Amino acid sequence: MLIEAQNRIGGRAYTDHHTFGVPYDMGCHWLNYGNLNPWIDYGKTNGFAIDRVPEEYRLFVGKMKATPEEYTAYEVTYDQVTEEIGRIAEKKNYPEC
Repeated sequence: MLIEAQNRIGGRAYTDHHTFGVPYDMGCHWLNYGNLNPWIDYGKTNGFAIDRVPEEYRLFVGKMKATPEEYTAYEVTYDQVTEEIGRIAEKKNYPEC
């Protein structure tokens, strides 16, 4: 099972292959954990615009804010996927990160 927020695989990093006719790295769209993420300081030091967003977590289904029921379904699914990933990792005996 794969859960992806976009209509493409890749997470926050994206390479555009169409606009200029050659691959163009659009970079990451956002950085999480601003108080812990070393890339925030790197961005500030190197002149990148860093916009803070509200700390409140928001979940959308399409363009609408998720209903309480949708939010609950998301949390249940997220927990199941996380547990399954851990179960598979233990079964494969992957080293801890």
